[in-house]
Amino acid sequence: MSYQPYDYSYAQSSAAGSSTDPYAAFYSWDATTNQWTFDYDGYYRAYGSYPAAADGSGGYSAADLSTQASAYNYDAAGYASTSGTASATPGVAAATDADGKPKKFVPGPKDADGNPLAGKLQKGETRTTVLRKAAGKIWEDPTLLEWDPTHKRLFIGDLGNDVTDEVLTAAFEKYSSFAKARVVRKKGDLKSKGYGFVAFADPEDFLKAWKEMDGKYVGSRPIRIKKAQDTQHVDIGYRKDRLLASNNRYEAYVKRTKMGGAVGKDLRNPATGKAYGQKR
Repeated sequence: MSYQPYDYSYAQSSAAGSSTDPYAAFYSWDATTNQWTFDYDGYYRAYGSYPAAADGSGGYSAADLSTQASAYNYDAAGYASTSGTASATPGVAAATDADGKPKKFVPGPKDADGNPLAGKLQKGETRTTVLRKAAGKIWEDPTLLEWDPTHKRLFIGDLGNDVTDEVLTAAFEKYSSFAKARVVRKKGDLKSKGYGFVAFADPEDFLKAWKEMDGKYVGSRPIRIKKAQDTQHVDIGYRKDRLLASNNRYEAYVKRTKMGGAVGKDLRNPATGKAYGQKR
């Protein structure tokens, strides 16, 4: 039998205040027999006696239980809430606090598009990201979410400062399955980092572009092409989200320390007013 255990002292006080059915807190759904059942032992522990059926026969029939239960809130899997409200997630019993009452689930903050913010997931939530691993470290690169993981990507290196997304697109859009081109830029001043990526839906175009365009001029320089690392979207939960956020804070701290130098880490950063090596 799959039902949620009850705090019987709470069930007694709750049932006592009900004028329609004092037995509501003791119903549960038996997934094996696919029908409602009644927790007679629980009722006995709460009241010191067994309930009597409406016809005086000494126990409810399956029809009686089904009729009575329909007046109360149960979730899709048959779990009853001791507060009289159904579980927030069908098929999953609601978490309870110290008083045995269901806890209210409060989701984490979202961005303008309704996506969970990194480092702010609550237990039970997930978000989609792209993880990267190198030199024994793991980090996420949310910029890779804009690329379709089924597409093949080329790394385009040795780009001049005059090459924009539009210029790179114009150079590769002649291939029929061309999907996207992007020049990677610095976060601070948005200057080009000297490389970018181009994606194709058809592997044949991917190979053809690699062969034909390597060493050709795009803008003011000849470009260098190689295969880009494949991307894979993954869903992470609360624990992984917290781990990645902690790694990001540590990396930012190390970077600030290096900016101040071995001696200068205690010097004030004029932009923030805080020491370069100060943890935030």
